[in-house]
Amino acid sequence: MLGLRVNGDPVTSRSDSSHQFLVDNYIACFCRHPGSDEHILGKVNLAWVRWCRDSKPCDTQESIEQYVRAHIFYVLGTVVFPDKSTTFLNSKFLPLLRDFYRIPQYSWGAASLAHLYRLLCRASRYNCKEMDGPLILLLFRQELDDVGVKDVSFNHLC
Repeated sequence: MLGLRVNGDPVTSRSDSSHQFLVDNYIACFCRHPGSDEHILGKVNLAWVRWCRDSKPCDTQESIEQYVRAHIFYVLGTVVFPDKSTTFLNSKFLPLLRDFYRIPQYSWGAASLAHLYRLLCRASRYNCKEMDGPLILLLFRQELDDVGVKDVSFNHLC
């Protein structure tokens, strides 16, 4: 549904919420140094990411790559791997965006499904009161069931 790869390189990286790790990845991905109010505990301020994406003209290859990285990071944090936060994005994906030409090789679709399954497991606990994650995938499956589609192959998307 989202058109993301389900086969490819695994989506894994070192997760580190230290200030230096975050700054190094911000500079590598966006060529900008974040202020102290633009990150907290491994999360990046969503408004800052939008500002990084939209504040520079896309007139060089480098500026185009920075724009695309920022937009991909925004989509990863708000659509593919959303959480309950509406103002911050998890910085764990930044190291995967450093190598611009490797980004499409990752299996983002499989990682999104794994993320959804983990969140469904958490939501099944008796004390869970709300759920987050890529719920659009569940809605799409429900739509297929509602119209009587039982067996769907997405092999042509891979």
